[in-house]
Parts: sequence; C-alpha cells; structure tokens
Amino acid sequence: MLFLRLCLFFCLLLLSGCVSRPSQSETGSMKGSGTTKRYNASHEAVWNNTLKVVDEFGMKIEKKEKNAGLIEVSTFEGSPYRIQLFVESVSRDRETQLEVVSQEYRFLGDFEKQIHINIDNRLKDPTWKTEWVHDSPYYVKLSIMLPGRGETLPLHMTYETGEPISIEPEDGAGLSLDLGYQINKAFSAEVAYGGESYGTSNCFMCDTSEPGYREGYFSSDFVSAALLYHFYRSPFGEAHISGAVEYHFSTELIRSSDTVDTVVTYDDTMGYHVGIGGSVGRDLFIFLDLNYAFGFEYKYKQMQEDGVTSTAIYPEWREVNADGLYTSFGLGYHF
Repeated sequence: MLFLRLCLFFCLLLLSGCVSRPSQSETGSMKGSGTTKRYNASHEAVWNNTLKVVDEFGMKIEKKEKNAGLIEVSTFEGSPYRIQLFVESVSRDRETQLEVVSQEYRFLGDFEKQIHINIDNRLKDPTWKTEWVHDSPYYVKLSIMLPGRGETLPLHMTYETGEPISIEPEDGAGLSLDLGYQINKAFSAEVAYGGESYGTSNCFMCDTSEPGYREGYFSSDFVSAALLYHFYRSPFGEAHISGAVEYHFSTELIRSSDTVDTVVTYDDTMGYHVGIGGSVGRDLFIFLDLNYAFGFEYKYKQMQEDGVTSTAIYPEWREVNADGLYTSFGLGYHF
C-alpha cells in the first residue's frame, strides 16, 4: 500500500509540471526577448543549418526572409503561436549571431536552448541528427503492466451458488517505479522496483467474517535491471528493443473465506524479459512496450492455514508458472 501511495504521489508530481498554458503573442517582431548565441561560422552556414534543424524538429516554416535574417516557424500549419529566429552577421564570414524566441512554447520545453544545442552540434559535425538533448542523462518512469502474468489457479472453493472459484492472470496488473540512465545515443540502462498481483473477490471492501465471503489472489514483488537499444530517435520520440533480468521475492498465494485463511509462500525466483516499444515526448514523455517474460517458476516453500503450518497442499499450488506476454505503459520524466 505504501508503494502504491508513493507511485500516485509521483504521478501527481509529474502532472503538476504540465499545468501552465501558452500566452498569445503579438504578430510583430519579438527580437530582443529570446536566447542569443554567437557562432564562429558564416551567415550562410548558420542560416542553412538553422533551416535544417527546425525542419528536423518537424516545425512548419511560416516566414523566411534571408536578407532580413528572419525565420518564423510554428509547430503546425495555421498555428497562432510562433517561434522567431534572427540570424545576423557580426563580422563578415567569421562570426554570426543567432537569437531564438519561443516564449509561447516554454510549456513544451526549452526550444530556444534545444535549437542552439543542435545548431552548434551540426556546425561541428555535418552528419549530426537533430534530437532533443537533455541536461541530465537520468530519467524516471512510472510503469503499469497489463495484463498480469501467470497461469489460472483454482482456489478449491466455491461461491454460495456452487460455482468454483479460480483466479485468472487476465484480471491482474503490475506497477513499478523505474530509474533510467542514458548511456549514449544508442543505449540506456534501467533499474526498477515494483509488484504485481492478480485475484478475485465476491465481496469487495466487505468484512471478511461475513457469511459467503470468498477471496483469493497471487502476488509478488520484484526488482529488475534492463538494457535498451534505441534503433530510432527523433526530436519527439524514440523506438527501442530491450532485454532484462528480474528477481521476484515475497511471492504469496492468498485464499480467504469466512471459515479459513490460507497463505502459501514461494521461493524467490529469477527470470528474463525481452521487449520492443517506444516513447513520445521530450522532458515529460509517455511510453508503451510489448514484452515477453520467460523463466519464471515459483516453487512451493510453505503453507499455513489460520496461522498453522500445513503440508496438505493442492498439486496445482506446488509450482506456478509466470511466463507470458504483457504490455507496459506509463509516464516518464527526464530530470
């Protein structure tokens, strides 16, 4: 429960950074209110590379006046919001000044800084591919995993109607908090802590002593380490394949009713994941991955009924398989 509360707090913290809204600008020049940098390059070189960077950022060029040194762009055709770029020669063919004004787009990220970073890199390396360059290589993610992994487990008890009760992995979910590190443009590493559970109840939020109460669920906590290879990157997102090793602990099968409570505990286990996915966004981003887990076998360790150790365990409970496909999605933030 504490872990879930921390994750919800983390979500609210992320979303709080998105509540600001852009203001309407005047259609005239905004020169003098942006970020300025001087480059040891000709006016022609800075002008051409500026056009390439804004194009690779996916922006729409609304106005281009080379003699006046003005480029005006928007994020889509017809948008009332503008980014203005002013290219001005300081000394002939030796030094050029570029000012970027993007006050309306501050709510989406620091465009002024990103444009300067990418033009600087492109002037140093003509093969540079425009991308969103983060101040820090670290990021965090809140991941939701659906459906739960595992196999159908009969609880060997019935509802009052006589219908047998089983718990299904399709009814489950997982939640994790991930810390990532961008090693370079191609690779990232992540570590995560989380939990997953699937189960059933016919008396949600009811007193467990009420007649007819039935409940059962299977749960496990885990830590994992993953390596991601980014085979595609753009200023607005990326795509990757991944591999991970995952260690599960505190694994339990719980069966409760108005007459008896059963707790089955399992040995810790380790398994693996492979996946493919991608993300959209810059500092704040959303992501979606399709994963396959394999090698997860939970082996019976101990069973208690109403606090008393018992050896009369059902065969289906002795070993539980948790392999299978699942999706993970959520929010992330570069800090």
